[in-house]
Amino acid sequence: MWQSGLGKRIINARSETIAEKPMFKEAFKYQRCLILASGWFEWDALKTPYFISLRDNRVMAFAGLRFTEGRDNSFVIVTSAAKGELVQLHHRTPLLLQRKFWPIWLGSSHQIPDECLISPESHFFNWHKVSSKVGNVPNDNADLILPIYEAQSKLLI
Repeated sequence: MWQSGLGKRIINARSETIAEKPMFKEAFKYQRCLILASGWFEWDALKTPYFISLRDNRVMAFAGLRFTEGRDNSFVIVTSAAKGELVQLHHRTPLLLQRKFWPIWLGSSHQIPDECLISPESHFFNWHKVSSKVGNVPNDNADLILPIYEAQSKLLI
């Protein structure tokens, strides 16, 4: 989503304030969406990239807000406070919705239960260091999610 006047791309919205912030208020009421993913990348304080996924490797759904301007469509990912060991990587995480909350998030009610807006504990996730090529747009291949030692060993073969 583009924030008018700033020319800066907004990619996240805090779960704690989406119902009140003017930028997100209407989308929160009427244009909620799910963003399906196998995981996400996060960088720690030393700028080391990590890939984070569910321990059971299931597809996950991030809470999202959809925006439409003319023929352009975009979305933001709703975030929540990181929990447990994930805090060591970053203080925020995408808001992961439990499968039982998917219909509620996509429904027409303006009242979303508070428990819907809380991501799972860190013990539900695996994470590992990945190549520093992550985050550079021209680099787009499946090897980017491999643990750094696996990615390096593939280069030697």
